[in-house]
Amino acid sequence: MIKTVSEYLTKVIEALPRFTGDKLPNRCGVVWYRGSGSQSYKLQPKIIWDNQLQSESSHCHNFLVSYKQVLNQRIENSWELYGLMQHHGLPTRLLDWTKSPLVALYFAIVQWEGRTDRATDDPLVWIIDPYALNGSVIGQKIVICPDEMRLRKANCNDLDNNPTAKIKDLDDYLPAPLNPNSLGGNRNKPPIALEASFSHNRITNQQGCFTLHGTDETPIDEYMHRIDARVENIAIDPDSCACLKQELRLYGFDEFFIFQDLDSLSNHLKKHF
Repeated sequence: MIKTVSEYLTKVIEALPRFTGDKLPNRCGVVWYRGSGSQSYKLQPKIIWDNQLQSESSHCHNFLVSYKQVLNQRIENSWELYGLMQHHGLPTRLLDWTKSPLVALYFAIVQWEGRTDRATDDPLVWIIDPYALNGSVIGQKIVICPDEMRLRKANCNDLDNNPTAKIKDLDDYLPAPLNPNSLGGNRNKPPIALEASFSHNRITNQQGCFTLHGTDETPIDEYMHRIDARVENIAIDPDSCACLKQELRLYGFDEFFIFQDLDSLSNHLKKHF
């Protein structure tokens, strides 16, 4: 259980070779991180653990009707729209990850601070291999950026021994209002790792990326075990969260860096000046 940022980064450095063939990678993004305020929180999108999947298409439709009034522009790319919904708090099947271990640590601490039942368990940071996940789903160890792809079809392994499931159209992951072809409910099943290319400072600073669930609601860690892919977590000492947050602030990882909005700027200025 880590108590300082240096202890945490040591754990990260120790874990990386276990994901990358016993050597340190030469770039970030080889593994992804997700901070969680509780060991009991499952690695599922909020819309799944809130049991709201049946409402997704309705939420999506209403967002599409109204967003242009606020944004004063029309977005043609369905994947960018889906990411915009997630970014502004609408429940989706996207689950946020980051390529930065320090960003993940920040979110783990902030989520833990926001809990009313802190005494029940501790915060932690999850680590996964997105390439292993996609290798099992599409047959290639690549991370897909669907909103930049001209042809969003991929060869997929049949995880359920279904001989008809040879080709998956990634657009079938989208809810019906964003993809009319999914009206029949033929949505891709396994979770998949996606790169974000949404043009927003917040996502850029957070080095954001996503996993996307289909009809299989299995938490990501359980799914990774199912396909024999590595997944780990680093436990955080809850009594050290205040000091950890102060350390992160000294390294430049504070509320304004993470959220990039006027509210966080105001809080930043009040604390530092």
